[in-house]
Amino acid sequence: FDDISLEKWSIINEDHDRRYNYMTTNLSEAARKILKGAQKFSIIALAKCIYSILIGYFIKDGLKRVYSLTPVGKCYAFDNEGGSQAPNSSLLHRGFHDLCCNTHFENVYGMPAYQYMEKNAELNSIFCKAMAHSNSLQLKRVLKLYKGFEGVSTLVDVGGGVGETLKQIISAYPSIKGINFDLPQKIQKAPSHPGIEHIGGDMFQSVPNGDAILLKQVCHNWVDEDCIKLLRNCHKALPPHGKVIVLDLVIPEVPNSSNVFKRFCAIDNLMFLAHGGKERTENEFENLCKSSGFTKFHVVASSEITTTIGVIEFYK
Repeated sequence: FDDISLEKWSIINEDHDRRYNYMTTNLSEAARKILKGAQKFSIIALAKCIYSILIGYFIKDGLKRVYSLTPVGKCYAFDNEGGSQAPNSSLLHRGFHDLCCNTHFENVYGMPAYQYMEKNAELNSIFCKAMAHSNSLQLKRVLKLYKGFEGVSTLVDVGGGVGETLKQIISAYPSIKGINFDLPQKIQKAPSHPGIEHIGGDMFQSVPNGDAILLKQVCHNWVDEDCIKLLRNCHKALPPHGKVIVLDLVIPEVPNSSNVFKRFCAIDNLMFLAHGGKERTENEFENLCKSSGFTKFHVVASSEITTTIGVIEFYK
């Protein structure tokens, strides 16, 4: 009931079946009243207290007032298809708490992030679910604007987790054969999906063959040298004129004061703190493309247009 979480909600007036305009109410005072005597109450008594205070605040003049999530709040609630940012948002936050070293996650947990998850089955399960939930939200927007999956026969999703990304893509393009490629311990948890083959391995050693390879939010985990090594393996796995589809933030070359750019900066900081990685500009992605042997670079959509992950193609 802290102020921050309560201020993510708005109120809708409803009188019978008539809906009025949205209006927001400062809930801080309500939160303080609730918390003031919370320690004295049992759970049931506290629930009754919350109910009575909210009734006092939000029902008067014969109007029924109910809650509705704001656009920001909706990102943290699960939608009909199970998409949510909530599991992902709290996963790696502890890296922000200690800024004295270059490998901040390792400083907090004693080892790099992915190695830590290899040794912690419960966290690995949480991570896979977190990626699946956030991916669902982002991929909906990508599939609306990007038509580059048309004509693809075999699509390899490198770092695909439990296969949720491929599942969404194949539901839109049923003719695609999907290969979900990730570390063996992640593949072991992957459920069966029609049209998807799960393969375990190390992307820095080799990548399964396909006429298109998907890298969704993979590059931002790694420094340039590691990205180039991965992309060269992708290059080897592609036929002539095959392509890598990169879904990642494409941040502006010149900083600005927009809220979208501030969000990009926060994510960039998180990737640095958690993995030593970074978000990249269009020019930085083009340098990766050329350094790994690809001949053509095409930005389909920048993150400024989508307000989320951008879409880039590297052609062999």
